[in-house]
Amino acid sequence: MSGPEAQPLEKIIEECLKGDQNAQRLLFARYKKIFYGLAYKSLGPQFDIEEVVHEIFIQLFRGLASFQHKSSFDTWAYRIGINVCVSWLRKKFKKRKLDLVPETDITDSKVIVKPETPVDVLENLEMESKIYEALDRLDDKKRVVIVLHDMEDKTLEEIAEIVQRPVGTVKSRLFHGRNEMKGFLEKYLKS
Repeated sequence: MSGPEAQPLEKIIEECLKGDQNAQRLLFARYKKIFYGLAYKSLGPQFDIEEVVHEIFIQLFRGLASFQHKSSFDTWAYRIGINVCVSWLRKKFKKRKLDLVPETDITDSKVIVKPETPVDVLENLEMESKIYEALDRLDDKKRVVIVLHDMEDKTLEEIAEIVQRPVGTVKSRLFHGRNEMKGFLEKYLKS
């Protein structure tokens, strides 16, 4: 096996701390797809995901020297990714009031289900839009837990470590967040 996964993560981190650009490229290659998925699922199609991922990596590389191995590197990196996404959400809502209909392009390749007809494309984009509208209405704490659990397939224990809260708090946020989303989506799902 070759590529970023072939190198031990500890060695890559050690070399990054020494300023090795090749090691930085390896770390970027290892986490790029993960951060793209996390950012898109956390923020939705109305954000410039490239820019968000760029910010995540800036924060990751700036903070690399502070990684103390108290948690896994993945958990630490996810925490940075989530914090950047939450920061972008807060900036969005400070700049303007909640826009309940995000702009989407029917040629967008980020459709939830592979459509078969133009009607399917529009229905899938509408559903995706409604899901992100519902996520936008949640407070940051519930949104983060729902994204990590339901979209990133993280366990409750992993989420508790990422958000640095007890598992019971994570369960509560997941339960209440799902109920709020259900309430937001109920009208749409009945039609």
